Amino acid sequence: MIFGAGAIGAGIGGLLWDAGVDVLLIARGAHGRALATRGLDLRLPGGSRLLRVPVGDVREVRGDDLIIVATMGHDTDNVVANLPVDWPVVSFQNGIEPLESLRGRPVVAAMLYVPAERRAPGVVALSGTPAPGDVFLGGWPRGRVGPEGPSARIDDVSSGRVHVVTAEHRAVLLYVLADRLLRDRAGDPASAGWCSDEALRTAIWGQAGRAQLPNNLNVLLRRTREEFAANGFDGRCLFKIHGHVRLRAAHVAIV
Repeated sequence: MIFGAGAIGAGIGGLLWDAGVDVLLIARGAHGRALATRGLDLRLPGGSRLLRVPVGDVREVRGDDLIIVATMGHDTDNVVANLPVDWPVVSFQNGIEPLESLRGRPVVAAMLYVPAERRAPGVVALSGTPAPGDVFLGGWPRGRVGPEGPSARIDDVSSGRVHVVTAEHRAVLLYVLADRLLRDRAGDPASAGWCSDEALRTAIWGQAGRAQLPNNLNVLLRRTREEFAANGFDGRCLFKIHGHVRLRAAHVAIV
């Protein structure tokens, strides 16, 4: 549920809804009425889309909803006044003053690089290309959401050595490679597990990852191998050739 569905709120909400995510927009005035009656006219560099994103009000909030607040900062207190204090809230607002108003709640702060403009009631333009932009999320005020971030555990069966990778991008890299290996092994185990550089960049850095410099992935692979070696593992279990990467492992499990 997105409170304050203006340029940012409606733009990101429209993209989420178009991707199959349940979204409810909350907006006031002529813009809110236009969204409810005509739908969201979302204008992207590749063309326009008319999206019939559901529009509602705070009375429709359910206990399992994720609350995104994209209002002006001075409206923050009014938005959350009737929400239970244990409900997670994501702030898509400017500055840290709105975050102070949310203190005492489970809060996720966002840093947004999304060029957005509300051109008319119900009309939002997102001009970013090749991706609409980037959204970076982190817990407030301590930086981490929940007790744990993503992690990947590696075991050396022969020596009993165990190491847990907790750096987020490295853990996601290993997860994606392990998932590919598991899905491919039903076919030819000898050739299973190859994942393209582009697929890895997209999985690790999102759609904007397609525009990442190729060397960024190489640096991530090098640092992951160095972490393996520093903890007594063979970094060559991450094998890269001709724009593809493979994880060499006898057994893989995803939990």
